[in-house]
Amino acid sequence: MSPAGGAPPVPFILGTSVYQMLDFPVEDIDWYMAQLKAAGGNTLEIFLHRSWPSRPQDGACVGPLSCIYLRVGESADRRFPGMKFPVFDLDQWNEANLGKLQGVFQLAADHGLKLIVRIHDYFSLKTAKYRNCYPYDACLQAQGYHGAPGSSWLMDEAESDVSGRRPARWYLRRENDKLLEMARASGTDIYFCIMSEADFMGIEGVARQELERRIIAFHEFYHDDLISRGVAPGHIIVCFSQGIDLMRADPRWKDAVFEAHGCNSPGVLQNYYQKFGPLKLFPNGDGPDKFAAGLIGTIGNPTREPSVSQARQMRALILANNGWGWCTWNRNVEKSWPADVRRADFSIIRALAGLE
Repeated sequence: MSPAGGAPPVPFILGTSVYQMLDFPVEDIDWYMAQLKAAGGNTLEIFLHRSWPSRPQDGACVGPLSCIYLRVGESADRRFPGMKFPVFDLDQWNEANLGKLQGVFQLAADHGLKLIVRIHDYFSLKTAKYRNCYPYDACLQAQGYHGAPGSSWLMDEAESDVSGRRPARWYLRRENDKLLEMARASGTDIYFCIMSEADFMGIEGVARQELERRIIAFHEFYHDDLISRGVAPGHIIVCFSQGIDLMRADPRWKDAVFEAHGCNSPGVLQNYYQKFGPLKLFPNGDGPDKFAAGLIGTIGNPTREPSVSQARQMRALILANNGWGWCTWNRNVEKSWPADVRRADFSIIRALAGLE
């Protein structure tokens, strides 16, 4: 797309994410948005539900400080002696955190930024410790859940009350209502990623085909619910790299955006365009790319982003392929612990925007 005033053309989506963005003070989030905009970016990604990275603090796995549900207690897990985990109640909103989220929506609108809301984070569900902090597993409503082998209450497909209790999908629908109410109140242009990095993990006794089916069923539920609430198909993002070939033949997904991680070099980007053809493809730099030559992340994710030179070449490829865009994890924020949003580096965003 070509902005007015003779400025260089910019990909439709160009931005960054920070895993813990919603945990930072509002003034830091405001500062980050202003810097991103000044660097030529137009999109901020935020994680609504995630429990990674959660650092032990005073014997507790702190979990997400920004959870929109009320924390009502603690739990223990014998696999982690001496560690305490949070317990949430999905029947009670955390009004302070909801107000903060509404403020972030409004800030994005004020800065002229699009928002990608990553509703769920599958990476947070891949290890027991982080699952114990994840709001839809670490909640009163999920206690005592007994489903199929390897299943979880979050992804259970029940549509009606079970043993007198509301199913997870009732809460997910109510949450979608709340998110859309807040988005419309702020006028923010919001895109919904159903589940970040939704690639299945092996579960003993569960066939790969069944795991794929569960993940696709979860996406289909979300897709249909969001569409029923007026969300345009092109505002729904599927981040399920191993499932792209399984899903793109289904007419339900013909206008959705398909995200592929680990794209941090020109060669890999070109390969993605060739492999996925006419799909509305959303390459993302969060993930490993052995050809990337830029800044390396250090907290549990030692992967590199593109160098400035590589970012310039990637910009040319995105524009030449009429690409939907590109985003990445801002690695410098988490270069050391604790994470600091004001360490953010936007050099590659400037290069991708044609400003460097």
